[in-house]
Amino acid sequence: MRKYSTKKALIASALTLALCFSMLLGTTFAWFTDSAASANNVIKAGNLDIAMHWVDGTMAVPAADSTEWTDASAGAIFDYDNWEPGYTQVRHIKIENIGTLALKYTVRVQANGTVSDLSDAIDVYYADPAIQIASGTDLDKASKLGTLTQVLEGLAETGNGTLVAGAADTVTLAFKMRETAGNEYMNKSLGTDFSIQVIATQLASEEDSFDNQYDSGATYPDITTKTIGDGETLTAGNVSVTLYDGAEKYEYTLKVNRQKVETDSNRETTVSLDIELLKGGDKANAKEGYEYGVAIDIGTGRVLTGITHSGIAINDYNYNPTTGIVTFSTESFSPFTVSYSENVIRINSADELIAALTEIKTEAKKQIPGAEGNKKYRENAIFVLENDIVIDSSENFMYTDSNGAPLHFYGVKGVLDLNGHSITVTSNALLNGKSHANAVILVQYSNIDIIGEGSIIAENKSIPVYAWANGSVNIYGGNYVTNASERNESAVYVNNATIVVNVYGGTFTNSAYAFNVHDNCGSTPVIVIHEGITYADFFKQSTDLTAADIAKGRIVLADGCTLAEYDENGVAMNKVVAE
Repeated sequence: MRKYSTKKALIASALTLALCFSMLLGTTFAWFTDSAASANNVIKAGNLDIAMHWVDGTMAVPAADSTEWTDASAGAIFDYDNWEPGYTQVRHIKIENIGTLALKYTVRVQANGTVSDLSDAIDVYYADPAIQIASGTDLDKASKLGTLTQVLEGLAETGNGTLVAGAADTVTLAFKMRETAGNEYMNKSLGTDFSIQVIATQLASEEDSFDNQYDSGATYPDITTKTIGDGETLTAGNVSVTLYDGAEKYEYTLKVNRQKVETDSNRETTVSLDIELLKGGDKANAKEGYEYGVAIDIGTGRVLTGITHSGIAINDYNYNPTTGIVTFSTESFSPFTVSYSENVIRINSADELIAALTEIKTEAKKQIPGAEGNKKYRENAIFVLENDIVIDSSENFMYTDSNGAPLHFYGVKGVLDLNGHSITVTSNALLNGKSHANAVILVQYSNIDIIGEGSIIAENKSIPVYAWANGSVNIYGGNYVTNASERNESAVYVNNATIVVNVYGGTFTNSAYAFNVHDNCGSTPVIVIHEGITYADFFKQSTDLTAADIAKGRIVLADGCTLAEYDENGVAMNKVVAE
């Protein structure tokens, strides 16, 4: 009996253990725990807000909290309309930080249109802190900034300062018409109104987890306010905005903040701009079906690589490397980026230019296996001539297939800046016995701008610029010379409908024919002549070739242009003008 009881007890224990293990398989252990929480955390943007008030500057400067101050946004501060030599107008201006963030500010005087020479006869005075100017002799207590012309042009420094939240500064601003102003200024107006601007931006003051320098690079925006409408233009800093046709006349404010400039290892620079257009005080948007025109000065001789608006690429734009202006259209405003290359290659000899072009061509052909390489590949480069270059084409041919060229632009997106120098080919050697098969510059799978004063000279009866295929050539300057006499030996030759030549400038006065277009192009417009070009720049001798190509639609005037045979006085000019 005892053995039986023991066996039953063992079986029961085993069953109990098995049951315990099975329960553990679906269970987690409980550990001692505790918790602590921080409630009501806040992430709230600070507020940068500045106010401007004024009073008559001949009175004592009121306290900052005085009720004598007048809100400057309610109307003009300087509004006298009967100036005469010796007349002076003085204003105290209070600049107050009514936001929550510390700020730095600058005071500007900004013309809202074209200014007459009356501004040359008006002197500007400034005092910081403000002082009472009760009589003309008290002007000596203020600093003379210069003439109003100098102040408007930014040639004379006005004032600047810093304010923590809730603080205020007072300054004094005075305008005086010189006693020496003669009768030539009588009955003249300034020609436009002007704005007294206080421009503020963040000050390196508030601290984050590291220091107070996170906003040390904040810059002042450019701001212009003007009443305009129907196709008129407003400019602030390096940006101009043109209203669409039919836009109602209103007070517009253009605000441009250059937020960031970054240059990467490939010497590509990206400029970030916050462009804001206000109508009254509200954000301006174009009427449905219309767009604003935008022009940005990014500097001359650059290779523009892209523009974005709120992160989306703008593909329809135009950049003129001789003026430095890029233009495009938009329905709305705010963040834009403009990217351009600063990969400048300075050329002192033919060998240097050939070597640079060969390196780019070799890289382009590596992109996709095959003789043609990658048709979409473009290397950004700015070639600047530092010396005159002479090439013997019997010894130097970068391209020697069915056509010959000492210089082969292949896979290049860039600028050739003649920079007052010349490229000359001297040899009379002819490839395959065909004079028209040779070229000084052959352009293929490339987008090239030719700028600057200088010449491209072909002394071997060849073609200075041969536009072969896939890309564009934009001619802004230079003289294109060939001693050729046959119609196939023009200064500029276009071989294929996949490439276009835009003519914005340049002269071709030594050529028998300025242009020739191969029959491959059919009726495709491959040479486009733009506003400002005079036909005399292009055709020294016969024009029958040009007439034939125009009739076939191969040579055309740019959109919106027409040929004016005579000027307003009846003098022959044959110039391309806007319609």
